[in-house]
Amino acid sequence: MTEKAKPTPGPWASNFDEAITVRAQDGSRICTLSMLMGSQTIVQRRPPNEVEANAMLIAAAPAMLAALKRMMQQPTMSPLEMTPDQRKELWAAHEAARAAITMAEGGGDDERS
Repeated sequence: MTEKAKPTPGPWASNFDEAITVRAQDGSRICTLSMLMGSQTIVQRRPPNEVEANAMLIAAAPAMLAALKRMMQQPTMSPLEMTPDQRKELWAAHEAARAAITMAEGGGDDERS
């Protein structure tokens, strides 16, 4: 049986230019998003803020995956039934999710150069 594929470890950062490149911490390229639209011929330019938003969403993927996994590990009971440690971990998981959303929306740790 083959080993399950794992994504490149995060965090990832996006670099903005004519095209936007999302890179891993080691500098290797994750993906490049073009600002040009069209299939066979270039029809028009994609709005730069749209391409930047797409790049930030992609760059936030490792943080979002980690936050989702952390949320899924939380008990499925009312916080009133949780121990103080369980409530503390639930709050921390929510904070990790909020941070990942902020990063995906452009307010986080992405690096622009």
